[in-house]
Amino acid sequence: MNVLQTFFIGSCLCIYSTCINVFLCTLFCSGATLKVMINVDLNSALVASSCVVVFYTLFGGLCAVAYTDVIQLFGIIIGLVSPRITILFR
Repeated sequence: MNVLQTFFIGSCLCIYSTCINVFLCTLFCSGATLKVMINVDLNSALVASSCVVVFYTLFGGLCAVAYTDVIQLFGIIIGLVSPRITILFR
């Protein structure tokens, strides 16, 4: 194996492990939030939140996930801008 092949394989493994870590952290955070909201054990909350994510993605498709991301972006922008406008005109 030459240096370029080794670099490519290492880069792919690094990207793969980063994606898995982000995915698992997201599922864990949604499960922990569900645990606190409805007072169930963590394993049940993780399974329930994972099922919701999988079914939403399967039945809604990637387009539905993209629309959800856009709606979240607008919510974040409104949340960041509105306090500044309130302070400015106070």
